[in-house]
Amino acid sequence: MNKIIFSIIMLLLVVGCSTKEIYSHEIGEQHADWPIYNIHEMLSGETDLIVSVYVESLKEVPDTRYPDDPTTHQKAILSVDHFFYGEDKSEHIMLYQSVDKVKANTNYLLFLSYVPSIGGYVVSDGTSQSMVSTNPETFHVNVQGKSGSYSKEELQIVLDEAVKKLKQSFF
Repeated sequence: MNKIIFSIIMLLLVVGCSTKEIYSHEIGEQHADWPIYNIHEMLSGETDLIVSVYVESLKEVPDTRYPDDPTTHQKAILSVDHFFYGEDKSEHIMLYQSVDKVKANTNYLLFLSYVPSIGGYVVSDGTSQSMVSTNPETFHVNVQGKSGSYSKEELQIVLDEAVKKLKQSFF
C-alpha cells in the first residue's frame, strides 16, 4: 500500500514540475519557425518588396490577441533608401516583428511581405533579413540561389536578371 501511495505522489510531482516548465517556456522568449524560400519562390509571390532601409524608430506594442501574455511585437518605421523590387514606392513603411527584431539607426536589406490585416509588412522568410555594411556599402543576401555580397548596382542587376528569367519561364 505504501508503494502505491509513494508512486502516486512521485507521479504527481513529476507531472507538476513538467507542467510548470512548459508554462514558463510559453511566456518566455519568442521563437519562430519561418519558411525559407529560394530567389525564384521569393519573386514568384512569396515577397512583395525588396528594399534597402534605414530604421528610424521602434515601438514595442502588446499582442492584443493574448491579453495575459506579456510578450510584445515591435513596430518599426523604416525609411526606404532603395527599391530593388516591388510595387510599393512609399518613402516610409511599417515593419512588424516578434523575433529577430531590427535595431534602430541601422541599415538593412529586407525581403518583405505585406499583411493587409495589420497594414504593414513582415519579413518574408527566416533568412532574408540582413544588415547592410558601410564603407563600401555592401548588401549581404542570404536567399537561396542568390546568396552573396553585392554592391547596390550589382544586386539590382542580379534581381532584374532573376525577374527577367522568371518571366521568360512563364511564356
